[in-house]
Amino acid sequence: MIRPVATPLMLGAFLLGAFSGPMTPFSPALAQERAAMVQPGVLTLEAAIALAIATHPDASLARTQVDQADIGVADVEAQRLQFSADASVLGRHAQTGLLATNAPGTITDQTGINGTLGLTVPIFTGGKLPQGVRAAELSRDAASFQRAQTRQDLTFEVTRAYWNLARQEALAKVQQETIVQAQRTLVLTKASHGLGRLTSNDVDRAEVDSLNTQDAFLRVKAQAQEALERLATLVGLPPAELTIAPVFAEGSPRTWPDPAPAVEAHPRLQAARARVAAAEANVRAAQGDRWPQLSLTTTYQHGNNPLDPLSGARGIGSFSGTWDARVSANLNVFDNGRVDRQVAKANLEVRSAKATLEKTRREVRSAITLALIKARSAQERLAMAERSSDLGAKALTWVQTRYEQGYSLLVEVHDSRRSLLTARTQRIDAQVDFRIAQAELALALGGAE
Repeated sequence: MIRPVATPLMLGAFLLGAFSGPMTPFSPALAQERAAMVQPGVLTLEAAIALAIATHPDASLARTQVDQADIGVADVEAQRLQFSADASVLGRHAQTGLLATNAPGTITDQTGINGTLGLTVPIFTGGKLPQGVRAAELSRDAASFQRAQTRQDLTFEVTRAYWNLARQEALAKVQQETIVQAQRTLVLTKASHGLGRLTSNDVDRAEVDSLNTQDAFLRVKAQAQEALERLATLVGLPPAELTIAPVFAEGSPRTWPDPAPAVEAHPRLQAARARVAAAEANVRAAQGDRWPQLSLTTTYQHGNNPLDPLSGARGIGSFSGTWDARVSANLNVFDNGRVDRQVAKANLEVRSAKATLEKTRREVRSAITLALIKARSAQERLAMAERSSDLGAKALTWVQTRYEQGYSLLVEVHDSRRSLLTARTQRIDAQVDFRIAQAELALALGGAE
């Protein structure tokens, strides 16, 4: 069970420090190394993704669909050899007839036991059986591709929820620091008012500014609670037992992949192609009914027949066996258009599957293009936000020092603090947006990145 070990303030401080560094491309080995350094009881992004894939109902449903498709393949394969077996026991209390060996009218108990084994082997089906197997296998492939897509969808949803929670908790930390700064300014303003250097209006403005920062903190805190609830729902943990530990990479900005190869390799497109091929196989299977259906059937029956008075069978005794083999042929001479309708229906399914394939191809191509635009934009915003935050911190320190010395006005302090708050907020947003954009790009590429 995962339990919190850090307060929101501690986590906010960790996030704020992590946001300040440069970035490197994602490395699984580096992620595992850093995850090992995280305090026990906190949830890393990798652990959150693994937990969601293991427990989320969507993942369970995708696995169930693959299992159902496997059973469908087995059902069609079973038609290659059709076994049958049955056994019957007959108990009869009856009066013998005129042709019986004993005296007519005798009341006897007669018991019959019979067992039958049968085997039917299709010899020629006009392609119906092999094409049916092919269609079932392709449907299974489509389910497997859809399962892979479901895993990627969950990965993105968890990643987005995880970083949105990190965003809100980091913003809450920034707002708390802003509250401290506003209260410090209020104390200095009241002291200056007592010395006659500032008016009561300046004190009122400082108090309003302090209240506004507290109001902003309450809003961010509520948004953090909402983000925590969303992440907890995805990973299946109570919110009270969930504490995240985001890990930020460091180094130079990444390069962007070529989207063209990823389009055709995308799991959604592979699933759509498999469905088209399955629909085409169903057309050929439906056309198989136009041909004679030949099959070899052999049966063996062993038992007695107490109902035949000439057999001399009385009670259980007098067993005998009978074996036969035959070839049967079935041909639809007149079916009122049933086969034609089945073929036409299968052709319509092919048309629908091809339209879905083209729609999916366009959606995948568009998603990759849009994801690249977002990722590049987020990277550019991140570079500007880093510089803006550094300059804002320097400006506020300089203005506060001058205000304490009596060389700057209160309004300059307010303006500098608001500028720094804006810069830090933009910096956090840019950091989180960049990582969400990376996750969205990975989803759009279908794991081909």
